[in-house]
Amino acid sequence: MATRRVKIKYLHLKDVTKCPNTSMHTLRDYEYKTTMFEHYSFDHMVRQVRSFCPEGYKCVYPLALHHEVLWDPRGERDQVHHAIDHKDYLQLNWTTAPVTPVCVEIIKCEDAYDAAKGLVPLQASLSRAHPPGSPRHPGAALRLR
Repeated sequence: MATRRVKIKYLHLKDVTKCPNTSMHTLRDYEYKTTMFEHYSFDHMVRQVRSFCPEGYKCVYPLALHHEVLWDPRGERDQVHHAIDHKDYLQLNWTTAPVTPVCVEIIKCEDAYDAAKGLVPLQASLSRAHPPGSPRHPGAALRLR
C-alpha cells in the first residue's frame, strides 16, 4: 500500500507577544503546532491527526486545505476553508513538494463541545457517521458554525 506524506497544522491561537502598536495576529500565530507524517488512506490520516493532537487539546471537524485570519466587529478569529472528505482526499496529489498541508482546529479539553457553537469532534469515519444529505456530512458545508 503506497504511503503519502502530509503536513498537519493544528490551529489555535498561540500565546504570542505582539508589538505594542498592533493587535492583529498572523496566520503563523494560529498555527499552534505542525507535524508531518505518512498515511495510506483518508481514515488513516484522520486517526493520525487525532493521535498527534497536542496534549490537553481535542481536534474539531473539519480537516481543511487552508485557513485565514478574519477581523470583524466581534474580534479576530481564524477560519478554515475547503473542508476535505474521502472524495477530496482521492483527488489530491500527495506527492507534491513541498508536502501538502492540511489544517485542523483544536480546542482545549476543558472546553466542552457545545452543539450550539457547532463544534463537532473529529471522527475517523466521518462519512459513515454522517450520511450524505446530513448537515454534518463532510461535503455539506465548508464550516460547521
